[in-house]
Amino acid sequence: MVNLITNRNISITNPRRYAVLEIITNLIFKGQPVTILDIGSGFVPLGIGVLLRKEAVPQLKFADTPTGEFLSEYVLHNKNIQKIIATDIQSPDASWTAACSWLSLAELVEWDARLHLLEEASRTSTQTVEFWQIDITGDNISFVENFGRRIDLAMMSNLRYQLQPHQEQQAFNNISKILKTGGWLVSLEYMPQGSRRRPFTFGAYLYQQKEDSLQRTPYLLLRLSNADCEEILLGADFLAVKNKLTINAN
Repeated sequence: MVNLITNRNISITNPRRYAVLEIITNLIFKGQPVTILDIGSGFVPLGIGVLLRKEAVPQLKFADTPTGEFLSEYVLHNKNIQKIIATDIQSPDASWTAACSWLSLAELVEWDARLHLLEEASRTSTQTVEFWQIDITGDNISFVENFGRRIDLAMMSNLRYQLQPHQEQQAFNNISKILKTGGWLVSLEYMPQGSRRRPFTFGAYLYQQKEDSLQRTPYLLLRLSNADCEEILLGADFLAVKNKLTINAN
């Protein structure tokens, strides 16, 4: 663990964030075939792959009754994920995956056992996941050419705050070249003035792909209790997005 943290770019994440993505996928696509891009996937092959194994997706707590009433159907909805494209600047292996996953202090003493489980899961996995080692802020011509206009939904989690303005612009440019028109980018990030000390200021934002670019004013779809996504509330724009999707479907 010490060697990994010292020598590799480790970004701690929590698989519960993929439960948020599951809800959003079901809300938007309602069982239709979908191809997903996971940007900064420190969890390959066990991270976003949980979406392909229904029993493995961590559960979220509804912070109030209205939220539960609105979202429960999307937690249970049947997904139809055709393909998952996972990217990261690091080439993943079992030890890196373990280091990027959320671990309590009690679990750290079981490091060797955890690595063994991850290695076994990697060998036996039949997930429809393809990994690309790229920097989404770079000039990724081959990646863009390969997936141009083929992605229905892209996701990045707690990533934007790490980017300089020019890097963010390049990332959005690259994403806009591979999303289908009408496709979506999901960004899990802290709201303006948000922090871990302020509950429910970690948001799930939606950006929609227009003809040739991503909209830059996002919808705040959901609010999470913190970056570990333990509890969930409806965001200010949830009903507007839901109504928009209903109108487009009719």
